[in-house]
Amino acid sequence: MFGTLLPVLALIAVVAWSIAIIAAFRITRLAPAGQRLDALFSLGWWRFAKVRELAGDAAIPHIRRYIQAFLAFFAAILTAIVIAVLAAIATQNGAPEGQAAAPILSPSHTPHSSSLES
Repeated sequence: MFGTLLPVLALIAVVAWSIAIIAAFRITRLAPAGQRLDALFSLGWWRFAKVRELAGDAAIPHIRRYIQAFLAFFAAILTAIVIAVLAAIATQNGAPEGQAAAPILSPSHTPHSSSLES
């Protein structure tokens, strides 16, 4: 079950990221030619009032789309992380008892049997 959800979440993340990039380019195209880079940096720092000031009211739908795509991207990433952790826990719980923790809890030699103690 976890194996089929991760590619779907990856696809959602890629699509959301693409929508955010397209919205960012549309916003910067609405800004005056000399202030496009400033609008792009302000958008990256989430200074939407300044972006609206530079690009005008026509940028409002694009700003909303940018925010929604950005939040969808991070929601997909966080969901994928949670699913990966749950899958790792399920795999670890399914392993035979003592097999996963054996190398960590029982070292192969004792700390006092160093080869430097001759």
